[in-house]
Amino acid sequence: MKNFLVKDISSKELKTFFDIFGFIKISGFFKDEISDISREFNTSMDKKFGLKKEQTRNYFYPQFIEYSEYLSTLVAKEKIVLLMKNLLGEDPIFTGSDGNIFAGSTPWHRDYLIKNRSCKVLSYLDEVDGTSGALRVIPGSHFIDDKFSAFLGDGLTWPEQPFEGGFDEKAFFGKGHNPTKYKENSLIPSAVIEINPGDIIVFNHNLIHCTNFALKKSFKWTKYGFRKQNIRRMFGMHFFSNPKDVKNEQLRKSLEDNMETLFQIEMESFKLDRRFGPAIHDSKSKTIQNFIVPIKNLKCRSQKEGSFDGKYTKQSDECMQYHNNTKPFGYNNNLEIN
Repeated sequence: MKNFLVKDISSKELKTFFDIFGFIKISGFFKDEISDISREFNTSMDKKFGLKKEQTRNYFYPQFIEYSEYLSTLVAKEKIVLLMKNLLGEDPIFTGSDGNIFAGSTPWHRDYLIKNRSCKVLSYLDEVDGTSGALRVIPGSHFIDDKFSAFLGDGLTWPEQPFEGGFDEKAFFGKGHNPTKYKENSLIPSAVIEINPGDIIVFNHNLIHCTNFALKKSFKWTKYGFRKQNIRRMFGMHFFSNPKDVKNEQLRKSLEDNMETLFQIEMESFKLDRRFGPAIHDSKSKTIQNFIVPIKNLKCRSQKEGSFDGKYTKQSDECMQYHNNTKPFGYNNNLEIN
């Protein structure tokens, strides 16, 4: 697998690789910052969840870097700006972040199903490989309008109503392909992205990916209660291309409307009263403000009581209804294999 370096962030080769396969790995991207990032990550998680010891639970924290003065500065780093401009075009939009501590697996899924050009910058804080919960991706599956992607989509949990197995719950590929079961995700052809702390993975939101239970066994416990080899700490930063320069007026309006609708639904799901937390929303950085101005003042359409506590990461009922009933960017399910 191609390992890009920070010096490659503005290269045509990097962009071409990303466009074709839907993901890239950049080694050592946050190498100089990783110690500070790791320390701030732990501090932020402790503030949100405390010192919990539920070994089977995944922790999910929306608006993660938006509540950290230090982590929020990562968005404004020149290397992030140059990378996003190379991949997404001029005036890209930062749309939010999330922090995660994974103890178990995640089924095959897409983060979004959209035609807006977008990506997730995923930063791991722990070494992971194929035996310890590394990200697995299906290269090229981000082309949501072609047959390959459509057939794969028929076997997914997302955007369909979620079931346990990903490529198993509808028996689309037969039995034995459930990534939430021990080792079984290796039966689906995929690329395993091994990571060292400081590396990043950037992938198209439409790309099909998953993680599996760590295969190593250990009874060494962390303060979060997970077996040491199972724990994966990571955070993601989300970016969208800016539709303002799309020449076709109808397409531009469609992209703008669907982006806003998606984020409104997401905010309701996570019980957020505005799109960004204070460290981003109120940032004095001109770079950050340029990143967020298109959606900075987005608010929930209907406020909900309570606070999202990270116990689950599944989409809200509203989000399911939006995608399952209207499917504005859905598959052509009548495709035939030639």
